Amino acid sequence: MATLNAPLRTEPADAALPVNARLVRTSRVRTASGSEVALTSLPNTPLKPELFELATAAVHDGLARLRGLIASTPHLHISGPYRWYEVSVRENGLPSFSEGNSSAPLAYSSLFGGSAGREIDRTTINSFRLFVDALVADCDYQAMSRYRFRQDIEISNEKMVQLILPFAEATPAQLVEQYQTVYQNAEFDLVRFLPLYLRWEEEYFADQVPIDVVVPLLMIQAEFDEFRFGTHVVIRRMDTRFQRERATLLHSEHHVHEWAAQAATHAVVIEGRSLSRAKRFSLTGYPWEVEDSEAVPITLVERVLASIRIATGFNTGYAQVLIHYRYVNSEHSDSFQPDIHGIPVRRYPVSFDHWGWLRPTPIITVSQAEDAAHLFGPLEQVPESSTLAIAARRINDCYLRDRKDDAILDAVIAFETLLSDDEHQELTHKLALRVAAILKREPNPPKSPVEAFSEIKRIYAYRSKLVHGKSKEVGKYLAKYFGGDANRPLAAALDYLRFVMRFLLQNEKYRNPAEIDRHLLIGGDEIEASPDEE
Repeated sequence: MATLNAPLRTEPADAALPVNARLVRTSRVRTASGSEVALTSLPNTPLKPELFELATAAVHDGLARLRGLIASTPHLHISGPYRWYEVSVRENGLPSFSEGNSSAPLAYSSLFGGSAGREIDRTTINSFRLFVDALVADCDYQAMSRYRFRQDIEISNEKMVQLILPFAEATPAQLVEQYQTVYQNAEFDLVRFLPLYLRWEEEYFADQVPIDVVVPLLMIQAEFDEFRFGTHVVIRRMDTRFQRERATLLHSEHHVHEWAAQAATHAVVIEGRSLSRAKRFSLTGYPWEVEDSEAVPITLVERVLASIRIATGFNTGYAQVLIHYRYVNSEHSDSFQPDIHGIPVRRYPVSFDHWGWLRPTPIITVSQAEDAAHLFGPLEQVPESSTLAIAARRINDCYLRDRKDDAILDAVIAFETLLSDDEHQELTHKLALRVAAILKREPNPPKSPVEAFSEIKRIYAYRSKLVHGKSKEVGKYLAKYFGGDANRPLAAALDYLRFVMRFLLQNEKYRNPAEIDRHLLIGGDEIEASPDEE
């Protein structure tokens, strides 16, 4: 997956910072063995060399204690990570998750505790204490914690230390675990440790971190691993590591069905974005964060979904919006689970909760993806207030409604948004004419313009009876014109609506309804009006 090649900050403008926030600068780092290494000889210079020196000593000493314990305890139990999932594939091709630890890595940090009752008492490791004390006293680390604990709340320094101390105390053991996971029994080496430290340092102290915004597509599959919609938009298959990590962020208390939310093989990925330090540490995981445009370009995501629905007619949706941190210092990222922030959101049909993960799912072909990408191109460019953008939102809503009568109203509003004008006389008649006129441009239309003209009027008549509460007439009307099937009016409306949207996205000059009248109606064959079918 793509990453941004943003340069590592090495020389910030210290003069622009408050005195107590300036980064400590040293020219040499003393290793755990007592020798000194010039910072200029390292591949990259840490943002905080003083912390790097203390972290180096802590990891060296912690690693020695860990390996000594392992060597002296033949049957030592080392637990796995919290909520580890095994991933399998159902008969319909969708993933299935189950909690287990058969493939889980060892959580070496679990051996370090703050009391003599644990395998390794971290309070007895002096270098741990020195590193933690420096970390807690660091102004940038404190600022990060104020974002985490809501900076708008007044917190005393004493209370702040109490809040951040557990996080700081866990850090040395976590860095030891990372070194042991990557290098196993290799001797501790400062240059080996550097990329692990830089990755940790970037997470907590970098001004900006590159991100991907990832939205798993539910109950739909694709015959490709990756298809690029645009410069920064791609549909991509999620690998096992990513699937496993996103599963840990799903809980039924977030008002989404956990099994339904897991049922995704591919995701919409928005690349090329970044988050500021303040923003990423103020994220909480509540659904309203989806509306935060700095964090999530949800309008762009919705337009990708609209393009897929217009091109295929497939029903899909999403239950998560994920922020995937794509650190510049990612040399050993394959050794660990991806760093993901999850935002639960219910944007999928209620039918998916009813064992949808067990049913056969549609598969997007390369040809259909190409079609959707061609539609997304112009749709991405239109302003939010444009008729095409409004209609695209209504199309998305049609596919998500729990009630078909609500979905019909969305479809009719979309028709009116696209094809109505300031003159409201005989609105239904004019819309039916314009849909029929557009249909005439199709080389192999699914229905003739005359049939389309009549059916649009029937859809409008059906909608009118629903709106005015004529329940007795609705049943008779369905029986007479739609075979008694309540699904048919909505299905027909969506088919016409998708066709009209495709035509208007591909033919900009006809986005003004007057141009449809001028060029397609007046200049084309006359369409015979059918009698009122109400």
